[in-house]
Amino acid sequence: MYPSLTVKGTSVIHDRASVKTRPVFCYYKHPRPGDYFINDLSGVGYIHEDVFADNCPATEQQRILKEFQRLSGIYRARLDTTVMAMLAEMRPEMLATLPEIPGMTAVFANYVRTHATTPANTVAQAADLPVFLSINRPPTELTFAPDRRESAELVMIGEIKRWTPAQGPAFLHVFLANWLTHIQMLENIAKGLGPEYVAVRPDQLVALCGAAT
Repeated sequence: MYPSLTVKGTSVIHDRASVKTRPVFCYYKHPRPGDYFINDLSGVGYIHEDVFADNCPATEQQRILKEFQRLSGIYRARLDTTVMAMLAEMRPEMLATLPEIPGMTAVFANYVRTHATTPANTVAQAADLPVFLSINRPPTELTFAPDRRESAELVMIGEIKRWTPAQGPAFLHVFLANWLTHIQMLENIAKGLGPEYVAVRPDQLVALCGAAT
């Protein structure tokens, strides 16, 4: 589930706040206006798309990848989502297979900022799909205590501002996932960023980015 926030401004943030399995089913049955759902990264352990099928015989890999695309299309439709989240960056030849999944409009290509992310490639392209790379890393401390939550919020506000391009409008994929232990943290981060930033759903980010380009 993706909480919706309304903040006026010129830069755009997509938040990737995760919700544990049990609440997801509850929210999915009773969504609020403005809620949006996206695939999770886990199954039996994380799904490493970049090496998907690599341990299988070479003669079977293409068939397995095609099956991955087919199943991803089915579950994308069941979630009523048009984007896909990935654990980490993929090799170009692997990334090029994702546009073949029916109904896809964008890829959120990594869980956190890695060595592959630069200020120049936070929004890339795979065939006709925009590919958004996360601009931030998680805080280095646990966030269950109130003082730790406040510290994490300040760290994240600083990270987002440092990685916002000088020339706007900017379209940013921000990682907030499992360290976001209280929804108030999301609201505090949005307020702390100020009126130049707008928090939006993933599909809205894709639409705004497309309209700007």
